[in-house]
Amino acid sequence: MNIKHSRRSFLQTAGAAGVAAADEREQGVKVRIFVPEEEIPFGGHPTLGTAMVLRNLRMEKAKSRAGQTEDESSVALDLKVGKVPVDFREETSGNVFGEMHQVEPVFGTVHDRDMIAALLYLSPSDISSDAPIQSLSTGLFFIIVPIKNLSTLRRTVPLRPPPKTILNAWSSAG
Repeated sequence: MNIKHSRRSFLQTAGAAGVAAADEREQGVKVRIFVPEEEIPFGGHPTLGTAMVLRNLRMEKAKSRAGQTEDESSVALDLKVGKVPVDFREETSGNVFGEMHQVEPVFGTVHDRDMIAALLYLSPSDISSDAPIQSLSTGLFFIIVPIKNLSTLRRTVPLRPPPKTILNAWSSAG
């Protein structure tokens, strides 16, 4: 579950703290993302939000320099997980749509169906056997659990914090 988590993005732009403009053009704008407890290598919402703010700032800067234009259809961010480009397009309605290109997924540990069912207060028969229960990451590890139907999903109750058996599986998944 990914609810009510505070995330903050901090930028290190060209010219600050030894960040060279050439490095920024090649690797993207250096961004660090934090939750209250720690720094994280990736976060979807902070990545999209940060890229949108950078895009908007660049557009304002380009407007103030008459005759000079910059391509604002893409912003690359240099996150702890690697370079993540975000492409933007403006729709006819005027809304702007951002699409990030995450790093390649890392497939981790395949988890025991009975153990995961017990942790979610479900029966093993509530979990589909069409796909494995597996840790997966494009920057942060999540356990993907193929639930058979929406009514089952609605009655899941994840343990907080997860037991050490799951935490150990997460840490060894990379």
